[in-house]
Amino acid sequence: MRMCLWPPSSVLPQHASCCWTNASSVSSPEWSLIETERVLTTPQFRRRLGGLTTAEVRSVLRQITSNIRIIPAAAYQRSLSDAERLTPDPADAPYLALAMHLGVPLWSNDSALTQQNAVIVYTTHEILEVLRRQSQ
Repeated sequence: MRMCLWPPSSVLPQHASCCWTNASSVSSPEWSLIETERVLTTPQFRRRLGGLTTAEVRSVLRQITSNIRIIPAAAYQRSLSDAERLTPDPADAPYLALAMHLGVPLWSNDSALTQQNAVIVYTTHEILEVLRRQSQ
């Protein structure tokens, strides 16, 4: 799942120790939660999760996303058309639009998103490196 990061990109590389404080947050478009729930609650996927019920999957999803700010599409609607022009994959546009709207970097392993210059994109590896440095 791609998520926009908070605080602003200027903070992440230079001041990693400040990056993951209580004031930090991760935001994601509302669409991602809807799509994730749709996929995870299919019978095929629930079997892969050990036969969890739909209610159990939804409970786990609520726990996982409890620290993620879910942002409604209306909040970043003005940035969506620019995002659609900047990304080759229309499915990535809500993530890019939200990052542009919030003025924060994007967390994604999708290399196509690095071809735009509206926001900085950090990979999971880069995020883990920041967290490792912070824990030392």
